[in-house]
Amino acid sequence: MHRWVWDLHYPTPLAAKYDYPISAVPHDTPRHPLGPRALPGQYTVRLTANGHSYTAPLTVKMDPRVATSLADLEMQFNLQVRLAAMLSSSSKAVLEARSVQDQLHKRANGASGAAGESIKALEQKVSAVLGTPEPGAAEPTLTRFYNDITALYGASDTADAAPANAIVDTADKTERELQTVLAQWERIAATDLPELNRQLRSANLPEVKVGMIPAEITNNDEE
Repeated sequence: MHRWVWDLHYPTPLAAKYDYPISAVPHDTPRHPLGPRALPGQYTVRLTANGHSYTAPLTVKMDPRVATSLADLEMQFNLQVRLAAMLSSSSKAVLEARSVQDQLHKRANGASGAAGESIKALEQKVSAVLGTPEPGAAEPTLTRFYNDITALYGASDTADAAPANAIVDTADKTERELQTVLAQWERIAATDLPELNRQLRSANLPEVKVGMIPAEITNNDEE
């Protein structure tokens, strides 16, 4: 009597920006990017209603018109899982850095003396590691890596096929270089920011907080 369409994707990665496809249906379209696609195989689905939970087996089968081997699909899936993790970590850092940048800008208007100079110095450091949103930037910044990973994640899901060697090689290189920039941001958050907050408290000014991610980002409601 009833029919459900099960979402055959793993959890959605965190992204600094979500979009809807041009074919979006009001209140019935999840935001993109979606999570990695589930591989063909045996799964269990669970329905919870009125305090009761029901489970049933679910078999995911490959379209018989597609001749891609399971090994190639596993290569694609493993790459998507890696890229989804990289997208989440880079997005988290970008959102945190943007939030800190905005808070520093607001604090600068009411600060003077040593606290004011420290705010300006940290603002410059955050801006350098965050980078600009302009496409094609060559500097190793959080924003550049976020854009690169977003593009790679999209390219990894264009066909039911093993990922091209160029995409795999680029993903490997991006993953290594991303760690360096993430470490720079983590040092700012763990060292520079606490020192600035100490000065802000002494000047009776509000502290700058990390981890203030906008609600519209974490809310994954369908449109």
